[in-house]
Amino acid sequence: MKKISLIAAAMFAAVTSMPAAHADYTPNVNFSGYLRSGIQHGSSAFTAKRFVTQVGRLGNENDTFADLGLGSDVVKVEDTTFSVFAMFGHGEDNNDNDWNTNIAVRQLYVNVNGLIDSDKDANIWIGKRYYKREDTHINDFYYYNVSGTGTGIDTLTVGPGKLNLAWTRTDRDGDDVNYQLRDGYSQEYDENGKKITGPDKLKVNYFDTRYEFPAWNDATIQLGATYVKPEKNKQGYYKAFTTDKEFGDAINLSVELNQGFASGWNKSIFQAFLGSTARDANWGSSAKVYGDTGAGYRFINTGDTHITERFGFQHVVNAAYSTGSEYDKDLKTSFDNCKSLSVIVRPFYQLTKMTRLVAEAGAYVEKTKYEDGSHLTKNGKKYTLAYAIAPDASNFWSRPELRFYVSYVHGSNTNDKVGPKTKSGYMDKTSDLMFGAQVEAWW
Repeated sequence: MKKISLIAAAMFAAVTSMPAAHADYTPNVNFSGYLRSGIQHGSSAFTAKRFVTQVGRLGNENDTFADLGLGSDVVKVEDTTFSVFAMFGHGEDNNDNDWNTNIAVRQLYVNVNGLIDSDKDANIWIGKRYYKREDTHINDFYYYNVSGTGTGIDTLTVGPGKLNLAWTRTDRDGDDVNYQLRDGYSQEYDENGKKITGPDKLKVNYFDTRYEFPAWNDATIQLGATYVKPEKNKQGYYKAFTTDKEFGDAINLSVELNQGFASGWNKSIFQAFLGSTARDANWGSSAKVYGDTGAGYRFINTGDTHITERFGFQHVVNAAYSTGSEYDKDLKTSFDNCKSLSVIVRPFYQLTKMTRLVAEAGAYVEKTKYEDGSHLTKNGKKYTLAYAIAPDASNFWSRPELRFYVSYVHGSNTNDKVGPKTKSGYMDKTSDLMFGAQVEAWW
């Protein structure tokens, strides 16, 4: 808390010490954020999330997480506004001493609006940013996420729609990134005599283009294309190392149809991952790169539907297929293809002005085929019933929401076991019955 207070004080001091030339401008300071926190108990005292992306998050989260944002318009010159924004993140799993290492700078960038005379809505920005992340909320799944440090221009008017261009870069875990010495280089040691090894990450560049335009009544279409360019770390000692796999380039393509209607909205997304991102089609955010190439395809349908004034539901259907050829050292065979399907439904019924019953049911199956003909199947399911309190119980998105719930979760024997570990380190259960309380809020 002290770190956040100091940063907030510094931002306030910067705003209030604005140059005299612009002293007549009153900054628009804002505070925004997201949080969730709760307590949960099941067969294991140390309960944890169980394949949330695949079966849903309601009654399936026991961590504490927060994003706290501070922003302000700091200078306005005629009709051009310079703004700063910072966001600090905190995440922990009920750790007693959580104040030492659990605050991170999640966003830190400057935005300029109104600089282009012919298009005053356009924004130019530089810094670290959650860049236009797109998700399905009920399973906390970011299906389009190229966030990182970079630069771009947003909401540039082109024809009937808006164009967004960005270049971002971040360090990413590749698929088992292993660095080894290049030919002709000898092993080096640091000043303490410790063997110098390569890093365990790749620098990945994302060149992202999105264009959104109106289609027919209450409908919009967004077209997206991302060129993905991994870079090996060649700084300092690392110049002597290379990866044992070739992490190639990739192209990600997406088409989204957003349709509004009298009782809610619906969104359909089709994505293609061509190259080193192919296997991210199965549950990935379109950002991870792998040491092989292939093709991946994903279809997602999600929406918010009101049946009556008191009853409604949200849903997510996620179907994907990907190919590849990487060798699996544990199974001693090569990956061939993977098919996956997930279905999640969260209905709610309003009881009073500020209370409602909420349920969630989710299930998934994932089948992987290997080149030697063997198969691996994973599956899981979850059911949750909750009593919730919110400012407007008729509105699904109304927050803060306080929940008291009971959940049943089950995972397949081949993977995703959910019970407590035995002394040997293996899970001895495939199902769990949990109860708990959680709060979720955004502002």
